Amino acid sequence: MASSYPTPQDGAGDVVAGRYMRERACVVALRGEIDIECEEDVRHALDTACTSADRVVVDLSEVTFADSTALGLLLHARTRSDLRLAGPLAPAVARLLSISGTTGFLPARRSVEEALAAPT
Repeated sequence: MASSYPTPQDGAGDVVAGRYMRERACVVALRGEIDIECEEDVRHALDTACTSADRVVVDLSEVTFADSTALGLLLHARTRSDLRLAGPLAPAVARLLSISGTTGFLPARRSVEEALAAPT
């Protein structure tokens, strides 16, 4: 199945499905497994997004697994922007956010559209 996202920019690895501007926000679409193996690619994509826009939406709908590396990257990006998460989330990703206690201040919306429309 081909991804519906634009081609990755800046030589990003396979985990970064795309990065694009939408409604004055930078959307970073990730896919696959987010762990230590892809930390540099994800960090670069998120850093570039945070530099490009005040609001960043991370589309996690195609992410199948995320570990503490992913959580650290998201929390760091949150300190630099109005970070929003979009799903739907895979069970492993939802569990990571739940057991880490971050769902209260970093909730995941059901779609990129809902994340963009959510109040600040």
